[in-house]
Amino acid sequence: MLHVNPKLETKGMLVVFNPLNQPAERTLKVNLYYTGLKDRAVVTDESGEELTLPLNRNYSVHVPVQVPAHGFAWYKIH
Repeated sequence: MLHVNPKLETKGMLVVFNPLNQPAERTLKVNLYYTGLKDRAVVTDESGEELTLPLNRNYSVHVPVQVPAHGFAWYKIH
């Protein structure tokens, strides 16, 4: 699930749930058009690790995610 608010410092919050019995590692294509970001997005995971990703022409980025079995992971986007 992606929540966005272009008026805040944190423009987006991505929350990912893994219903599987094993950890999941995937790359998700996330459309950031409504965040108001133009050229790049800084994605911060729950451990504080930052990743700067360029936005492509349709305002999307490919975010690598790691989610524990039956768990959640969240990512701040600014």
